[in-house]
This record gives sequence, structure tokens and C-alpha cells, in this order.
Amino acid sequence: MKGPSYFQRPVIQVWHLLDCLDFYFTDKPDVDYVWGYYFGGGYWELPEEKYPNQEQMLAYARELEARVEKEFSALCDEDLLKPFSRDDSATTWLGHYIYAVRHTMHHHGQLAVLLAEQGIEGGSWY
Repeated sequence: MKGPSYFQRPVIQVWHLLDCLDFYFTDKPDVDYVWGYYFGGGYWELPEEKYPNQEQMLAYARELEARVEKEFSALCDEDLLKPFSRDDSATTWLGHYIYAVRHTMHHHGQLAVLLAEQGIEGGSWY
């Protein structure tokens, strides 16, 4: 819960990252994504006493991991070159996936710094 600013707290960084991964790998691409739905609201709207705990965050992460693995394992090279038109971040599915990975690594780095500043192991890159 500690960090140099509201957004730069480990709980917020993890929550934001998982919500974004849920969006990037939604299993309902034709439905408008509702940010923060998983925990009944976003970190920007719920009071701290309603924030998910570590166990809930890890469960969400495991669900997303399974979904991402399933999606990637079903792809072939041709799929990666298909047009992507759900948002403005990419023109192909490959571009979309690259953006999702880069965004994930960005927040992984932020988490590593936040933890290291608190004297906690910052995590592994593999």
C-alpha cells in the first residue's frame, strides 16, 4: 500500500496491469470492456478497505495467465498478420500483442523499483 504517489503503489500497479491484460486478452472482443469490473470497481473508485487482497490479485493473475496461454497456443503465423481494429494501438494482431507485452514489462519494472525502494526483492525478469 506504500508508494511515492497514489498511482505509484504496488497494489495500484498490479491492479492496473491485470485490468489492462484482461482488456488486451478479452474473451469478449465485441463487448465494450468495463474497466475495473473484476473487483466490482476500479482502484480509482473503490475505497481502500474494498481493495482486493494479495490472494485475490494472484487468483486474477492466474486466470489471465491461463487465458493468455490459451490464446497464444492457438495462433499460427498467419494469425499474427491479420488486421487488428479494436483500438488505435496496432494495425495487426502481432502489433497488439507486442504492445501488451511492452506495457506489461513497463509495469513490471515499476513494481521492481517500488519494491526495491521498500527493501523488498524486486522480482525476476524470467
